[in-house]
Amino acid sequence: VNLYDSICLGDLYQANGFDLPEFSEPGDYLFKDTLLAVNGVDSIVSLYLNVCDKPAAPEQIYGDSIVVKAGRYLYTIKPVPSAAFYVWTVLPEAWLADCQSNTMVLTIPYSGNGEISVRAVNRCGQSQATSMNV
Repeated sequence: VNLYDSICLGDLYQANGFDLPEFSEPGDYLFKDTLLAVNGVDSIVSLYLNVCDKPAAPEQIYGDSIVVKAGRYLYTIKPVPSAAFYVWTVLPEAWLADCQSNTMVLTIPYSGNGEISVRAVNRCGQSQATSMNV
């Protein structure tokens, strides 16, 4: 029998007949257990366990850092390994963000100063924010 599961770094695994200690390194692990039957037909259970960590922070935000007129501006980041999605934050709130994964179209109704930040997120948590002053 093959079982597939995943946990976050630092978690214990206590399921499917396995009682495993806390993991300190992310990666893919294989554990096997032999179930002995009274009729002599033994079963081998293989657990393929993925241990993941929260994602790293995005490296850099790419796009115009100087905005001298109202308009629509494109900002992007390189994809972060193990990120499921991204959370973009824009200040001032009057600036409108249309976020699509690792890209954002920012509608700026007037020139001025602001800040864009983004965090990578997965089931194990979120990264530190990467920011850009505009």
